[in-house]
Amino acid sequence: MPFWVYENTIHKFARVHDAACSFCSDGRGLFGGGKRHSGSWRGPFGDLSSAVAAARLTRQVDVRGCTYCLGETARIAAPRGAGGGAARGRR
Repeated sequence: MPFWVYENTIHKFARVHDAACSFCSDGRGLFGGGKRHSGSWRGPFGDLSSAVAAARLTRQVDVRGCTYCLGETARIAAPRGAGGGAARGRR
């Protein structure tokens, strides 16, 4: 099944979606146009790991999977060395 990434450049997030997700609609989004003033769709990607890699490459602050279509697999861990987090610098 193909996957897509939506990058919202205004609100600084990226979401990975299953192509069949109603929020994705095979890269057309909710409004059927694909590219919007707030962001754009990237894909399709043949597997989840490729879509996750593409989402991370957007370098947006908030990168995760869609909780609607990916459920529990929506958690995308930050890549090593990405920084951030409350425990940073603690021993």
